[in-house]
Amino acid sequence: MNIPTTCLWQTVYLDAVLETDNVAMPTRIYEALAAIEQRLLSPIEAGGVQYRAIEDAQRGLLTLKAEQSRPSAQTRSELVESDSRGVLAW
Repeated sequence: MNIPTTCLWQTVYLDAVLETDNVAMPTRIYEALAAIEQRLLSPIEAGGVQYRAIEDAQRGLLTLKAEQSRPSAQTRSELVESDSRGVLAW
């Protein structure tokens, strides 16, 4: 399947945002950000529809990356519970 270079970033971006495996997600995010950077090496109309879509995708991926690096609510509550029992040393 030949995907035009201008659309490749979109395919990789969708792979990242639709990933459900928390172990694979950081790799998918990295691949999507790299594909976007690769697309930005080619001429693109500043302020155009694709440029705005790329900016939105980058922001979304960076947010997803930040969320991925935070402990889940359950993990945070487990940490607090463990700390209250004196299990964790900060």
